[in-house]
Amino acid sequence: HMYGTIDGFVAKMNERAAQLGCTGTHFANPHGLPNDNHYTTAHDMALLMAEVLGNKQLAELISQKSATVDFIKPEKHMTYTNHNRLLSMYSYCIGGKTGYTDQARETLVSFAERDGKKLVCVIMREEPPYQFYDTIDLLNYAFDNFKKINVAREEDRFTQKSADFLSSGPDIFGNSTPSFYISKDNSLMIPNTLSFSDLSAEIIPAVTDAGGRQEENG
Repeated sequence: HMYGTIDGFVAKMNERAAQLGCTGTHFANPHGLPNDNHYTTAHDMALLMAEVLGNKQLAELISQKSATVDFIKPEKHMTYTNHNRLLSMYSYCIGGKTGYTDQARETLVSFAERDGKKLVCVIMREEPPYQFYDTIDLLNYAFDNFKKINVAREEDRFTQKSADFLSSGPDIFGNSTPSFYISKDNSLMIPNTLSFSDLSAEIIPAVTDAGGRQEENG
């Protein structure tokens, strides 16, 4: 319906996955049933989940424990229960997606938040019901052993006191702006045993198009 054919839709799936930085993924169909040309990685599944969470409607849908649908013909109500038991088992879980085929076994991609820290956990090729218990163990380990730090508050090695020649859009009226800055919302997750001073950093120029606009993945 969206792109005329199933193949057309799958082509768009692969195009979008590449845009999101997926390097080990290739879709052969929209439903996920086994195919030699249909594969992915845990890393890529985490990237896809992060993108889902950026969509308010999708993020709300994957957080629901159940949903009731009203049918007109015949008139009836049907309630569907989410197969993701983690939503009931783990209080910090606020969304996720289950998956299963005989070949892939149990797969679970989960999103959880605790103390301002947001984590995505990917479990693949697991046997039931351990995909849920292993996810809880991994999330608890990460929450307990990693901390979130704000980059802008900690980073002072690249502080730009004045735009001077390192500016964008210079003009005679003094409206130049710094050529680089650190977003106040940028943060990092690092082990509790490290401090920000233990990290190294570098400035990487953003990729821009012919009109000087920063590209989506720049």
